[in-house]
Amino acid sequence: MLKYFTKYKFHLFLFIIALFGLWLRFINYDKIPGFGVTQDEFAYTWAGMSLIKTGVPIAWSWMPSYTNRVLVSYFGNDYPMVSPWLDAPPLYSILSGSVALIFGEKEFDQVRLSTIRLLPIILSFFSIILFGYLAKSAFNESVSLISSALYATVPTIVLSNRLSLTENLLTPLILATILIFTLVKNGNWAKFKPYLIGLGCGLALLTKGIGVTLLISVSFLFLSQKHWRSLLIVLLISLLLGSSYLLLGYKFGFNFFLNILNDVRQWHSEGLPEAVSNILRFPTISDKHTLFLDGTILSGFIILLSAPFWSKYQNFKIGPKFLILFFPYFYLLFLLLSISGGNDGIKWYGWYLFPLFPFATILLAKLFNNLWFKFDIFILTFFLLTIGASSLRFLLILIPTLRNYWQYILIFIILLILGCSVVRNIKFQRLFLIAGFAAILIINILVILNFDLFYPLKSQPFF
Repeated sequence: MLKYFTKYKFHLFLFIIALFGLWLRFINYDKIPGFGVTQDEFAYTWAGMSLIKTGVPIAWSWMPSYTNRVLVSYFGNDYPMVSPWLDAPPLYSILSGSVALIFGEKEFDQVRLSTIRLLPIILSFFSIILFGYLAKSAFNESVSLISSALYATVPTIVLSNRLSLTENLLTPLILATILIFTLVKNGNWAKFKPYLIGLGCGLALLTKGIGVTLLISVSFLFLSQKHWRSLLIVLLISLLLGSSYLLLGYKFGFNFFLNILNDVRQWHSEGLPEAVSNILRFPTISDKHTLFLDGTILSGFIILLSAPFWSKYQNFKIGPKFLILFFPYFYLLFLLLSISGGNDGIKWYGWYLFPLFPFATILLAKLFNNLWFKFDIFILTFFLLTIGASSLRFLLILIPTLRNYWQYILIFIILLILGCSVVRNIKFQRLFLIAGFAAILIINILVILNFDLFYPLKSQPFF
């Protein structure tokens, strides 16, 4: 029994972390983020419900090319309903609409957040598993378990995984496709590799427009390796699946469909190219009145953006380490071209960044793991300034009586870091690292259990 445990303990630990993360995501999931953080959740679901029931997607939209807009009132909000709704590819809408119909919510005013948020939360469980195996393939089991523990418990990621948005389907599709690309090399599965990758890329295209970055990234890699047959298979399968969205547009008038796509492009590109700078200006998923400033996300994006200067990504040798940087940077390039940040939506709602969370967290965990083997005062100070200060701020909100003593707490931590650097006792240093990481996780979990101290609980009205 012990032999089997030793052999499979990594898989067991990863599964336990994923289950624990799933539990955290279910706590008050229909109230935090509260009703009204984004009405897009209803748009996708309504479009899917109506497409399944009638063959015509109906949802709300402010895009100017719709001329048949009808204002209706649900849950105390007014929604400008349009038909056919073609703002986004149909895959996530169909899945979300199916969930609502399965639960007996057959009319638009019957749809509940408690139902439609089940889909992204279940998807997040698979994201944690896939994410763990990707981190293991890129680095090692320690980095995988550290990054998975962070991904499962970081408050911003937990909040993001509750929202019924396309990015929460796009993320596991990206992770699964990259895993197949990097892990499947020989044996029987290698024959199916291009077909599986083509399927992943095609489903990403059917999920969201920015899913094209996965297809272009993979195609570029096959091109660089001169794998012409695999490239052709991936392109054919992906474009065949992706063409379903075009066929849907053709069904309702191709010129009308192109006008809608142009409206979406203009909606996201008005103003200045600010998308990348907004990553650090607004590392949040809530509105401008309740910014949730999470130091882990902030440090993760800083590390991701600076990674080419310090990480060993094997130059242009294509492997897991290379892809940990290649895809997110390509994604960011596309984001820079397509999402300017001129619209308040991308300034205050960072869900376009959700697919980057796994890659930023893996690199963050890699630096944590490096400290285990080489205690570095400068890296520790960086973590203290970002994650440490953020965790302390969370702790002071959780325990207000400590607010008068926070400077003493911070001084004590600084002295411990200096002491570890001077003493250079590896056991003492590692004990400090374990205690610090455990404190971060515990505070993250306490924040999630007490989200109502940070956000008002806001239930969805029934009328």
